[in-house]
Amino acid sequence: MDNQKFITDMNKAKTKKALGVIDNKQVEIKRVCGIHIHNFRTLKDTRIPLGKNLTVISGKNGTMKSAIMGLIGHPFSTDAKNIFGKDLKTPVHKIFKLSEEYDQTRYNYDLLIELENEEILTTPVEFYLRNDAGSTPVPRVVVSGRRKGDGNFNLNTAFINLQRLFPMINTEAEELETIEYSDEQAIKIGKFYTKIIQKGNFFNANAVSDEGFKYSLGPAKSEKTSYDFSAISSGEDNLGHLINVIMAFEDAMKQNGLRGILCIDEIEASLHPSAQKQLLDYLLKWSKKNDIQVIFNTHSLYLIQKAIEYERDIRDNNLQLNFISTQGARDLNYNIIENPSYSQAYKELTFENPEDLSDNYKIDVLVEDDSAKSFINALLPRNIKSRINITTKISEGAGTSKNILKSLCKNASFLLSNCIVVLDGDVLPTEISKIRFDRLLILPDQFSFAPEVSLVYYIGNLPEGDDFFVKMGKEKQAFIRDFSNYELYPGGCAVNEMKVKVAGCKSWAKSLKRQEFNKYVTYYCKNDNFISKSNFKQNFISKVNDLLVEQSLPAFE
Repeated sequence: MDNQKFITDMNKAKTKKALGVIDNKQVEIKRVCGIHIHNFRTLKDTRIPLGKNLTVISGKNGTMKSAIMGLIGHPFSTDAKNIFGKDLKTPVHKIFKLSEEYDQTRYNYDLLIELENEEILTTPVEFYLRNDAGSTPVPRVVVSGRRKGDGNFNLNTAFINLQRLFPMINTEAEELETIEYSDEQAIKIGKFYTKIIQKGNFFNANAVSDEGFKYSLGPAKSEKTSYDFSAISSGEDNLGHLINVIMAFEDAMKQNGLRGILCIDEIEASLHPSAQKQLLDYLLKWSKKNDIQVIFNTHSLYLIQKAIEYERDIRDNNLQLNFISTQGARDLNYNIIENPSYSQAYKELTFENPEDLSDNYKIDVLVEDDSAKSFINALLPRNIKSRINITTKISEGAGTSKNILKSLCKNASFLLSNCIVVLDGDVLPTEISKIRFDRLLILPDQFSFAPEVSLVYYIGNLPEGDDFFVKMGKEKQAFIRDFSNYELYPGGCAVNEMKVKVAGCKSWAKSLKRQEFNKYVTYYCKNDNFISKSNFKQNFISKVNDLLVEQSLPAFE
């Protein structure tokens, strides 16, 4: 789906001369609309639109994702510093590694900028390897030309790579006592770590650096912390780098009043899927609050899927996805798929159709017996049921006892990597309080009955003329007769008394044809007020989605 806003911007864009722009440094920038690459390595006539807030760039290895971000972020500069006293802007030579042999061409592209007065400015940018005699060749970016008033625009910008190449242990990093965070910054740091990776020990953090490769954070020593900066994980380290840059942007904006562009390379590095989603949400909200555009690249199918789910933001041009596609590309002049479907993204990165894999992938659901299976089938929509295999027997006998299922969850959860376990509604909270297996669910029941007991109690307490008996073609008196054959008298029976009637209720259920029993269960689950309003379906789908994500398959809405 092409970004129509960018197409409109390109059509209405005007040159510096047409807009009366004399000095690039005086231009008041509202946002960067994107770039139009005329010639950069193998890319020719390639448009890269940006979202107002967030832009996601993805594609296979070697498709120039990082280089494209560099092209977008480097026609800008300020004298802004980070908390370590270093330039906020990343030097061009740390982003681009140009070849003296193969990068002899002068590359060029157009930069499109929306001004504060809502005019669209287009200006040429030239990028080449400067090879002065007697010096090491270095990349050079020339914006608008070489006349007075040309050159970089004023905008806060930074390019960071979260693919950590220098682990803390391989550096001479140390805590910097000379740097202190304000109370406001300390709270911001703590909330950031808590939101992204649920670590609450960074509300009191110290700056960490080796004055070369490492600019991060570590938890300050206290009675509540069990480790310091030397033992932080890769994810904690990368987040420390990122939050320092985020706060530097905020400080720079307070000082110079300028918006900015933050480019993040390999954003998913060292972060588990949940943390990736949390970071995506954080950056989108932060961008909207601070008017700073964020651009990142990723290979994470999970992160791409989560970005695609922000349908309203995509529609409003707040979020833009650009997929660099190799399919059908001639001479490595890659195509840009704008705001692709998840299926398109999956196929680009894996060469496979997710639908083909999804159809063959089944999740095992372990339950106690056939009655539980009937209840689950009644509670779930058809598309979910097509993805699961409900298993009632993993041991000898008519079913699987809840004790076996509980033992599996507690002591052998490694055997349940592709499983969801559902116990009957009569399981006590104390029976599962020490189980840490997170895909354990309980069938919903208002009175904590076993499934068969629940159904008997429901039918026995319906009024004579209830629609249930009409739909089933069987009078209530006939049900009462059948129940009595198993010493079951549910009408007016106390809940505690009914709970001990499990054996009789199970015997009654077994006396029925399976189709007949399923018919009763389906009606009950649809019409019982407690069950129909329970969160079982939503919770079950959530567990299914967790497993689908682990397989890089599309999740259900």
